[in-house]
Amino acid sequence: MDKGDIATWVAALVAIGMAWIALHTANSAKRQANAAEQALAQARRSASAAEEQAKAAAEQVAIMRQELERQDVPRFSVEEIEEFRGGPVLPIRVTMISGADLSEVTISAEGSAIRGLAGGPDGPPAPAVLRENFTEGSQTTVYLHLHEKTATASATFTFHCTAPENGTTWDALPPKTLELIHKAIRTQGQMWGRRG
Repeated sequence: MDKGDIATWVAALVAIGMAWIALHTANSAKRQANAAEQALAQARRSASAAEEQAKAAAEQVAIMRQELERQDVPRFSVEEIEEFRGGPVLPIRVTMISGADLSEVTISAEGSAIRGLAGGPDGPPAPAVLRENFTEGSQTTVYLHLHEKTATASATFTFHCTAPENGTTWDALPPKTLELIHKAIRTQGQMWGRRG
């Protein structure tokens, strides 16, 4: 083998070696690229899962906040202290059934034959009555003023409430309605019912 053949073989071996190195490098780069793509896909899946978890957590917090707000909303009941006899003034008992403590509650009444409310038996009728420091179980009496010679009336009471800590306000829902029927009419109806 002459020197020219040796040089050719050496050049061929060097070329093969360089080709193998290049192929190995390319395969390694391809594996790294695949690994990077898989890592990116996993990161995206993790980010998506984290986003879904954060969204679910936010929804849960919103539900809990709504539930707390519902528990805080004051609820009231109203009832006649005396039977309605068509007189111009009728005492009404207002009871706070549940809800957050209140610094103030403004009670108002509207309806057929209703002139207004008073805070005491001798007070003049006004659009609303203010009461302070109401808590669950608290009761107060307001005086419903009606037009004279009224046999029936319908009074709808609303309650605008204020919390002492942060001044949060609510309109207690639903409004409470009393259907007032003169005792004589009610008694007559009961008598007709018994006769029937």
